Amino acid sequence: MLFGAFKHYPNAGFRASLYWKAFKDGHFSKVKASYTKNEVFSHGDGWLHVGRDNYTNKDRYLVNIDFHFSVFSYAGKYIYQISAVPDPNGPQHFQGYLLEKSFNGFLGLYRPPLLLDNDNPPYWHFPGLNPFDLSNADIFLNMKMWGGDGPHTGKGQVGCNDDDPNFSCLSIGGTKGTFEMHNFKLDRLQ
Repeated sequence: MLFGAFKHYPNAGFRASLYWKAFKDGHFSKVKASYTKNEVFSHGDGWLHVGRDNYTNKDRYLVNIDFHFSVFSYAGKYIYQISAVPDPNGPQHFQGYLLEKSFNGFLGLYRPPLLLDNDNPPYWHFPGLNPFDLSNADIFLNMKMWGGDGPHTGKGQVGCNDDDPNFSCLSIGGTKGTFEMHNFKLDRLQ
């Protein structure tokens, strides 16, 4: 249940591409989602991948996605509910899926309304990002991302779990790096 001063700004949302830059080796990559076809139980779908693509084969591959950021404020900071926007030339499987963390901390895309916690949906925080100061030409570098635990979004910084060299995925914790945001499309300008 949400408590405190919580406010939604429906006309302040925006769409952006997310990129990851690892501290370990400086590798820069677009955040993508895993997609598995021809699998009865597609529990392997929707994990957010960063790093080199050693994953793709004929039955499973990484798909390009952007993200829509719905804007809220809570406890004096801007927080975001983030949903997937698939590339128009790829599978539309993840359209509108929400970014959430799994029970063991990995970030994935989940189909609403099947939220992991319906009373406390995931919100994310990017310190220093003011949604009212954005323009379509902006690029934000060296950003940190916190949250996935409701409106307080302070329980964990998002990093990369690169223990598996074939599939580096985002998680709460893991190897540190930073995010970049590119290609803004602002709801209020449309």
